[in-house]
Amino acid sequence: MKKFCFALGIISCIILSSLCFTGCESVVPGAWTQLKVEGYEDGVVVYTSHMYSSGGPAIVFYENAEDAANDRYYTKSAIEISFYPRILGKNERNGVDTTIVDVSKKQSMNFVVSKSSDIYAADKSVYLNGVKLTPDPATLSDSEYLLIMHFEDLKLVRGNPGGHANDIINVIEYK
Repeated sequence: MKKFCFALGIISCIILSSLCFTGCESVVPGAWTQLKVEGYEDGVVVYTSHMYSSGGPAIVFYENAEDAANDRYYTKSAIEISFYPRILGKNERNGVDTTIVDVSKKQSMNFVVSKSSDIYAADKSVYLNGVKLTPDPATLSDSEYLLIMHFEDLKLVRGNPGGHANDIINVIEYK
């Protein structure tokens, strides 16, 4: 009987401690994000591991492989995307390269298009998961060389609810 009570006590402790640990969510909520550019399927998308925008953009798009291979400081990029407050890294998800955006707080995004690239067109817009985004007019910068759009309070869908990965990839498009 003593062995049975001892075993029951051990099992109870294991169950109670596992319940305590499963109630804790120590995983930073992240959103897997991908860039697609309509009409430029031969372009090169580079996903960086810059945690903060001060280190450089999180996603860079080049019109061709030659520009991507020879560009150390993003001077030949057609599109650059930075996220705030930070990104958590880059990763392949379901066979697709992505960057992981921290969604523990409100997220925002800077989307920069080079007007000297063939990809730029005044009538194109930025979309997130099929929904057209409206840039913050107070921070819109439209110069001779660059179009810089800032988007507040992005609605990125979390890809790791409860600490478990799902198949959701947020798609940003410029079309």
